[in-house]
Amino acid sequence: MDLTVADRRPRLGVLIDVVLVLGIAALTAACSWAILTRPSIYWVDLIFDDAYYYLGVARNLAGAGTSSFLPPFETNGYQPLWVMLLAVTARIFGAGERDLALQLTLLSGMFCALFAVLSKRCYGRLWPAVLVSAGFPAVMAWGMETVMLPVFALLFFNARTHGARGLFAAALFLARLDALALVVMRDAHRLFVRREKLSTLAHWLVLGPVVAAYFAVNWLWFGSPVPVSGLAKAVGNRFGENVVPLLVFADGAKFVLPLAAVLFVLAVRPRGALRLRYGAEILVSSLTLAVCAGYYSLMSGWSVWGWYLWPVLLLAYFLVLEACVLVRAADAPLSGAARAVVLALTATLLLSLARGAAGLFGHYLRSAREIVTHSVLFPSFGKKNVQLADDFRGGRFRPGAFIAAGDRAGSLGYFLGNGFRFIHTEGLVGPADYVKALRADAGAQFVDRLPADYLVFDRERFFDDGRVIGVAEPVQGWSAHVGPYLLCFDKTGIAARDTYADQTRMVVDYRSRIACPAGFERQFAEQRAQFGGVRQFALPGEFRGGVLKRVLAWTSSDVSRESPTSLSAGSDHPK
Repeated sequence: MDLTVADRRPRLGVLIDVVLVLGIAALTAACSWAILTRPSIYWVDLIFDDAYYYLGVARNLAGAGTSSFLPPFETNGYQPLWVMLLAVTARIFGAGERDLALQLTLLSGMFCALFAVLSKRCYGRLWPAVLVSAGFPAVMAWGMETVMLPVFALLFFNARTHGARGLFAAALFLARLDALALVVMRDAHRLFVRREKLSTLAHWLVLGPVVAAYFAVNWLWFGSPVPVSGLAKAVGNRFGENVVPLLVFADGAKFVLPLAAVLFVLAVRPRGALRLRYGAEILVSSLTLAVCAGYYSLMSGWSVWGWYLWPVLLLAYFLVLEACVLVRAADAPLSGAARAVVLALTATLLLSLARGAAGLFGHYLRSAREIVTHSVLFPSFGKKNVQLADDFRGGRFRPGAFIAAGDRAGSLGYFLGNGFRFIHTEGLVGPADYVKALRADAGAQFVDRLPADYLVFDRERFFDDGRVIGVAEPVQGWSAHVGPYLLCFDKTGIAARDTYADQTRMVVDYRSRIACPAGFERQFAEQRAQFGGVRQFALPGEFRGGVLKRVLAWTSSDVSRESPTSLSAGSDHPK
C-alpha cells in the first residue's frame, strides 16, 4: 500500500533519530575500543588534558579515599559532581589507567545520548541536540564535566514540581559552579519579566542547603569554600583589566548572538510582535552567557577554554529549535525581509555548527590513521606526556621523584601514577597553601621547600643566555601582576629536552637551580607588570589570529613581542 507524504515524514523522522543515536553509540564504542586495545599514546588525545585531572582525583578517591591528584597534596580543584561520578564508577569497575579512561568515555557518550533523547521528549526534535553537541566538541566530546549540563538544563527547564526543579538545579550547580547563573537568571525572568510570585523560588528550599553544604564541606576539609583552581586563576588579577574571557565568549558566540538579537527585536516590537515558543529559554540562556562572560572577565586573570562556552551551546540549541518553528509556521507575523534575515542567520548558525562537527570528526579520523598505521603522525603534548611518563616509570630519572609541572600536565600526572609526587605549579590541582604562597609572591619558596626534584615545562620561548635558562611559573595568567615567579637553572641541569610543533619541552634537575641573572629578573619584572606580558612571551602562538590578537596588540607593550635573543641579551650572570 502506498504511503502518503504525511505518513512518510514521521517514519523518516524516526529513522533519522535512530541513526543519530546509533551514531553517538558508534563513536563512543570506537573510542572505547581504542582505549581497551591500543597503547595509550594513540588514544591520549581523545580526552582533553584537563579531564585527566578528574581521572587522577577519581582514582585516589576510589582507591585511597583521598581527594588528591597525586601525592602528597589534597585538593578541591575540580567541579564536584563529575569527579564523584568517576570515583563511584572507579570503585565499581576498577581504577586502572584504561579502566578510568573507558569510564570517562562511556559516561560522556551516555550524557550526549541523554541530551538527544530528552530533546526529543521535551521539545519534539532530536537532531538539534546532536548538531550542537558535535558543533561544540569542547563542551560535549572532550571528557569535561560540561557534558552533563545540557541534560540537567533541559530537566530543570521542564521540571513540573518545585522539588524536582530544586533537585535538577542542585545537579547543575554541582556539575559546574558557574551553572548557578542559569538558575538565578531563570528565577529573575520569572520574577521580573513574567511577574510571578515569590513562590516560584520554592526550589531554593532544596538548592540552598546543597549550595551551603558544598561551601561548608570545602571550608572544613580544604580551608577554602571554593575550588583552589578558581582562586589560582584570580591571583594577581587587576579588577576589570582582563578582556580575554570576554573576547573568547564573543568569538564563540559570533554566529549565535546575531540571530538571538534579531529574534529579540522581533519579539518586542510595538506592532505585530513575534511570539517566540522558546523565548524564555533563549532569554535565560542569553543572560547566563552575559553573566559568565562578565564574571570571568572581572574575577579571573586567565583566559577561558572551549568548555566554558556551555551557555553558548544552550543558546544555540534553543535558537535552532525556534528557527524550526518559525520556518514551518506559515502564519508567523514576519515580513518577507524579516523572514529572509532570520533564514540567513539561521543558515549561518547551522553552517558554523557543521564546521565544528567537521573539526571533531577530523580529529577522530586523525586518531584512526595513527591507530591503523601504528605510528605517531600528529605530535602533541599529550603524546609527549605519555612518553615522558614512561621514561619516569622506566627508571630514566630518579625513582619516586617529586615533580613540579604546570600547564599541560594533566595527562603527564595521570600516567605517572601515585609512585611519584607532584606539585602543579599553575595551582589548579594543588593545595590551598600554594595559592596563598602565590598571593604572597612566595611561590618559588614553596616549591623550594618541598623540595622538588625536577621541573617539567613546555614553552615556545624562555630566557637563555647560553649558560643559564629562565622559565616563569605559573604562565597562563593574563592579568597576573602578583604570583608568577622566575626559576633559573644552570644548563648542565637539563635532564631531557624534546621539541614538538613549535614547543620546547624540558625536564630540568631542580638541584641545578641558581639565582637568576639580573638581566633576566629585570625583564621578567617588566613582563609581569604589563597585561599578558609573561603569557605572550612564553606562549605567543596560542593566540596568533582573530580579534584577540588585534586587541592584545594595543594592550601590551613591545617587550612581550621581542625575540628570545633580545630578551636575554645583556643579562648579568651571577658570579
